Amino acid sequence: MQGTPDLDQAPVASLNQPWGKLISMNGAKVSSQDLFDSEITIGRMPTNKIIIPDNRLSGTHCKLKWDVENNIAQLQDLSTNGTFIGDQKIGKNNEIIVKNGDEIFILHKSKVPISEIIGFTLIIQQVKEVKVAAQLDEQQQKKLQMMEDMQDDIHCPICDDLIFQCVSLMPCLHNFCGACFSDWMVKQKTCPSCRKEVQQVNKNPMVNNVVEKYLLMNPEKKRPPEEYKEMDEKNKIKGDALVFNSAPPPPPPPQAPIVQNVPPSRGRGRGRGQPQQQQQQQQQQQQQQQQQDQSNYDGPVTKDCVTCLKAINGFQCQKRGQQHINCTNCQSKMPKFDLNEKRLIFRCELCERFFCSIYNKNCSQISNQNPMHKLQEHKVPGTVDIQCFRQNYIEQKGFLDYQKNNNITTQDIFKFMLENCINKGQFRYIESNKILANPIRNIDLTLSPDTAVCNYCFGLIWQQIVFRYRIAIKNQLPDDLKNRSQCWFGINCKTMIHNQEHAKKLDHICEQTKL
Repeated sequence: MQGTPDLDQAPVASLNQPWGKLISMNGAKVSSQDLFDSEITIGRMPTNKIIIPDNRLSGTHCKLKWDVENNIAQLQDLSTNGTFIGDQKIGKNNEIIVKNGDEIFILHKSKVPISEIIGFTLIIQQVKEVKVAAQLDEQQQKKLQMMEDMQDDIHCPICDDLIFQCVSLMPCLHNFCGACFSDWMVKQKTCPSCRKEVQQVNKNPMVNNVVEKYLLMNPEKKRPPEEYKEMDEKNKIKGDALVFNSAPPPPPPPQAPIVQNVPPSRGRGRGRGQPQQQQQQQQQQQQQQQQQDQSNYDGPVTKDCVTCLKAINGFQCQKRGQQHINCTNCQSKMPKFDLNEKRLIFRCELCERFFCSIYNKNCSQISNQNPMHKLQEHKVPGTVDIQCFRQNYIEQKGFLDYQKNNNITTQDIFKFMLENCINKGQFRYIESNKILANPIRNIDLTLSPDTAVCNYCFGLIWQQIVFRYRIAIKNQLPDDLKNRSQCWFGINCKTMIHNQEHAKKLDHICEQTKL
């Protein structure tokens, strides 16, 4: 007699009862699929269970397996270009357990346009999830728990991935990737996790060894080789330790300022007498006084501190005790400014990194790029990228159609926002959970046309400029766009990315209201 299966008897996938379903994220590329068989191959060859005719896929790209006895789904990568769980590449011939709700991408979602995404959300019948816990023996459960605990201990809170080249902060002992904390300490000298002041940064070989062993057991967790290379280059903590708040360096010897500012002697003749030295000092002081009114340095290309060489806009380094740092862009020496200094513009107001480019023309000559401008002087992108709408293809298309129909350029958008918001002190750049899913900073900064921002931060500001502009012109959009109700989760909504019906039905260009 047929009855309800209990947990003591493993149900078998049958033609009448699928064990799961792959819900397509892009119905234009591939439809959703019910899962009946214990092995389902996906690829472009007609011999596969799920056929996707795309030349970027391998003949048999990947294989989804259903373990009937243990009610576990496994995914094997058989491809050249990669199969991904979220952003994590599985790796050719590697096999991993996949869980209910996992997002499977046949092509990496960031490497293709939103309209070309090939991906699925895996849905497994809930009874199966119960059976996984019920049928795994105690040893397996302990092993899984140990692996989960281990991953928590070797996880970097900044990049949200396994730690690479671990460093530990003193005195709080929190761990981070060397590269991640190197970027962080440019902006501030507090722990990203607990906000305590950092006194010292130490390498942590013990955690590095644990990570290495973990990756041997879980090769699918490895980052791409090029990412490791980039992180190694970014890591500034190369010694065993880096000490903060140490005593300032001793002042230079008395003759150093004279030698530093006197043009080098040509040849090796006899030493000059005292009257000649005094004459040179007087000439130098006169020359410095003449340069007081100059607002920029455009002299010979040098990586020395230009405000040691001459005064710029009334500012010149003190001859003794002046501390220096390196420009983030060109690595030239620049003063460690008092943050209240108003005579020169020297740091990005958003990320608070230091740049000498606005007062030192050498910066762009050395690096072949100009990394920081006043807000109104930045060049805007030629097109409105999908990232301005958080990968929401529906919202981007509606906006691009509006641009085209009204002959509006990105420069027109920037000009409108400058004149109507930024010039009036009515534009705020915000990083909060209302418009970011997982903000790592809490920022609410009113911008002016003269706010100095680096190129990277201008990219973030530009996204919010487009976001605010789209809100401002909502009533000028077609009825099918302007008359929609707003989604509670607004621009942070995850469903809008893979569910086009949801993206069409609700307006997502708004702040999140349900927190």
